[in-house]
Amino acid sequence: MSLRHSFITFLPLALLATSCSDDSDRASDGAGSLSLDVTVDATLRDPLTQEIIVASPCVPEQSQISVTMTAAEGSYSHTWKSLCDFPAQDLYYSGSYLIEAISGKGAEGFDTPCYSGSVSAVVEPDRRLTWPLTMHLVSSAFSFDFSPAITAGIGEVAAFVHTPGGEYHRVSPDESRLLYLTPGQTGIYLDVILPDGRHTAFRSLDLSALSGCFYECEVSADISGPDPVLTCSAPGKSASFTLSADFLSALPPSLTASGWTPGSILTVPEGEQPETPVRAAVTAAAPLSHLWLSVSSAYLSSLSFPVLVDLLHPSAEDEAAFAAVGLMSDLTSAGGSVDFTALIGKLVFLTDDEALSCFSLIAEDDCGRVSEPLRLQVQTTAVDISVTSVGDAPVGATSASLTVSTRAVDFASNVGIEILDADGQWQPASVLAVRPAGDSSYELEFAIPDGNADIRARILYCEEIRAEFTVERCMPEFELVADPFATYAMIRVMAPDQATVETVVRRLMLYVDGRRGPVLLRDEESGVLALSGLSPNTSYTLTATMMDRPDVSDFTPGQRFTTEKAPALPNSDFEDRKSGVVYDRLPSGGRYSQTEVAIYNWQNRESFSQQVPQKWANTNAKTFSTRASNHNTWYMQPSVFTVSDEVKSGEFAVCLRSVGFDLSGEDIPDYAQTGRPYLQYSPVVPHVACRAAGKLFLGEYSFSAFSMEESYKDVVDWKSRPRSLNGFYKYVPSPDSPSDSGIAIIEIYGDVGGELQVIASARTYLPIANSYTAFTAPLSYTRFGIKASGMRLMFASSASVGTIAEETASIVTSVDPVKGASLGSSLWLDNISLAY
Repeated sequence: MSLRHSFITFLPLALLATSCSDDSDRASDGAGSLSLDVTVDATLRDPLTQEIIVASPCVPEQSQISVTMTAAEGSYSHTWKSLCDFPAQDLYYSGSYLIEAISGKGAEGFDTPCYSGSVSAVVEPDRRLTWPLTMHLVSSAFSFDFSPAITAGIGEVAAFVHTPGGEYHRVSPDESRLLYLTPGQTGIYLDVILPDGRHTAFRSLDLSALSGCFYECEVSADISGPDPVLTCSAPGKSASFTLSADFLSALPPSLTASGWTPGSILTVPEGEQPETPVRAAVTAAAPLSHLWLSVSSAYLSSLSFPVLVDLLHPSAEDEAAFAAVGLMSDLTSAGGSVDFTALIGKLVFLTDDEALSCFSLIAEDDCGRVSEPLRLQVQTTAVDISVTSVGDAPVGATSASLTVSTRAVDFASNVGIEILDADGQWQPASVLAVRPAGDSSYELEFAIPDGNADIRARILYCEEIRAEFTVERCMPEFELVADPFATYAMIRVMAPDQATVETVVRRLMLYVDGRRGPVLLRDEESGVLALSGLSPNTSYTLTATMMDRPDVSDFTPGQRFTTEKAPALPNSDFEDRKSGVVYDRLPSGGRYSQTEVAIYNWQNRESFSQQVPQKWANTNAKTFSTRASNHNTWYMQPSVFTVSDEVKSGEFAVCLRSVGFDLSGEDIPDYAQTGRPYLQYSPVVPHVACRAAGKLFLGEYSFSAFSMEESYKDVVDWKSRPRSLNGFYKYVPSPDSPSDSGIAIIEIYGDVGGELQVIASARTYLPIANSYTAFTAPLSYTRFGIKASGMRLMFASSASVGTIAEETASIVTSVDPVKGASLGSSLWLDNISLAY
C-alpha cells in the first residue's frame, strides 16, 4: 500500500537575503521554481528475503510530516513542522538544496511508525523543476500470534518487547495493532500467569531487527511432556523454554517504586531535586544476575550517557557516567536499591519536545526469571530566569555583578556565567557569590577579565543558556594633577586606593587639546605618567580616558596648564670671550748660569695674553694670583682659558687644567751648569704648596690672597627643569694620575617648604678621551610639582674637587722644569647644552 502526496513548494527570497546583495528591483535574476513530488512508501519487507510482504496500515498525513531545507553552501536552513505550512507561489535562488522529510522521529509504540526521506534538489535560473522525494519506513514492525494451546495448557501469556533506551512494550494475545520499534537490538520477554495465580517471566529471544522489515512472531506451547514448553519464533530465529517445577517454584525478582507512581509522569523543575527521594527497590528469591536500566533522555544523551546498562555489573566508564549525573545505587546479588533523586536534579530542560526523560528497569535472576518492567517518567520544566539589572564594571575591576529574577529553589547550585572572549569564543567565568536580593531575586558576582571594553556575557542554568547581557565598562573615580616641564608633563593620578591608582596609570590615555598624546612613561607604583610631545612655554588643555571607544562622557574634565620655558645656557659654545690671564714676561723657573762659571745671568720668562668665556666664572684668581709673594710660573698658573686650536665646532673651546700654585713661594736657588751640554732652563724644582683643579661654572667667584679663602656664588636663577646636561669634551689625565677624570656637576634647586633644596642633580665623570666625545648627565625629578628656582652648573679638570686643602691633598700634578710649572690633568669643553 502506498499513498502519494504532491505539492509545489517555494522558498521566499527574503529568507535568503544574505546570499544576494541587491535584488529588490528584479523579479527573477538567478532564481527558479521548484516543486516537490512527495511519495510515502509504506511497504514492509521480509527480513530474510527482503521481499515486499505487506503494507503498513499507518501512513502519515501532511500535517504529520516535517520538512527541512538546507542550502548546500550552508547559508540557509529552515524547518517546517508540517507540509501544510510550506509557502507557495514563490522563487528559489539558483543552487543546490538538501530537502529532508520525516514523520514520527524516534517514535516507538503501536501504530506509531517513523518515516523519512530526502532528495538533493537543484534550482536552475528561470526554470521550473519537479523533484521526487520518497519517504520510507524507518521503523521495524512486529506482530505476535499466540497459540490457543497456551491458554488451555498453561494459562495467560503475554510478551514484552524492548529496544535499548525504549519502553518495555506489552503485547497481549488480543492485540491486533502493529508494534513499531527503533531498528537494532531487540529483546522479547514472555510473561506467564498460571491458573493458580502464580506469575513468572523470562527473556525468550534476542534479535537484530532491520529497518522497514516486518517481524511476524509466534508464541506456541507444547504441553505433551511432563513440563510445558513455550516457544517464541521470529523470522530466522526461535527459542524454547521449559517451565519446570523448579523454575515455577521460586518467585521472580520484584521491582518496587518509592517516591513516584508508575504510569504517571513526575514533573520537576530543572536543576531541582524532588522533595521526596525517588528510588526503586529490587528483591529476588534467587541471586540476581542483571539489573538492566534503559534510558531515553535527550539531555542525558547529549552527555553520552549509556542508553542500556547493567547496574549490577557496570564498567568503569559506566560508573564515571553515573557519578557525573548523580545516579546512585546500592546493589548486591540479593537485591538493593537505585536512587534517581540526584540524577533528576541534574536534568536540564532543552526544548518542549525533549523535556521527557524515561528510565526503565528490569531485573533478572541467575535462573532466567525476570521482573515486571518498572518505568519512571520525568517531565523537566524550564526555570525562567530574567536579568533585572547589570552593574557597570570600572576599568580594572576583577568582578562584576547582576541581579536576576527567578523562582528556582536551588538557583545557586546550578547557575553559571560565560563571557565572550576576544576570539569570539564563550569562556566560563567563576561565579564568586550568589546572594539573595529580595523575593525571588538574586545578586550574582562573577569574575571578569582585565580590559576596558564592554563585556558580552550570558547566564546559564544547568549548563543551558537562559539570557544574554552586557556589562558596560566605566572609569573608576580618580583625579589628575599636572606638573608641566618644558617639553613634557608629569601627570599624577589621585584615587582612593593604590590598586585603583595602578590600574588608572596602566590604562589611561591622555589627550592634549583633543588629540591623543604620547605617553613616555607609566610608573604604576608612584602613580604618574609622562606626557611627551609638548612645546616649551605653551598652554594646553588636558583630558583623559580609559575607554577604547570613548564618547564625550568618558573623558575627565579639561584642565589647563602651561609648559615651562626652555632657556639655553649662556655662551654655551664659548665663542664670546673676555680677557683672562694677562702677564708680560713672568719669570719661569729659577736663574741659571750660561756655563760652569757661576754667573747667573740667564732667566726664562713666559708671557700670558689669554681669554676666558664670557658669562662663565673660573678659578684663575686663585691659581694665578698677582698677590703671590714670588711671581714665578712655578707658583702662578692659569687654570681656565679659551683655545682655538682644539675645538669641536666654531672657533673657540675652553680648556680647564689642574695646576700647582703657591702664594708664598720660596726663593728658587740659582743653578750653576755642571758641564756640557748646557741646559736652557733651571732644573731646580721648588716646593709648591697648593694644587687646584681648573673650574668653570655659572655664577661668581672671589678669592682672598690674605686669608686663603675662596667664595663661590654658583647657584644662579633658573626657572625651568632640564632633562639633561649635554656636550662634548676631551680629557688628558696627569701622567702621574692616569685614572683621574674630569667632572660635570649640575644641580637644580627648588623651594621645598620655604627652604632652597636640591630637587635634581647629576655628576658625570669624564674619563680619558683623545678626541672630542659626547657626554650627557641625565636629571631625574622625584619631587612632584616642585618648580625650579635655581641651578648650579660646574665643570672641573679633576674629579677630586673640594676645598683648597682637599684639592691640595688629592689632586696630582707633575713637575715640568722645562716649563717651570707643576701641571696636572686637562679638560677641553665645547658645545655645552641643556636638553628639555
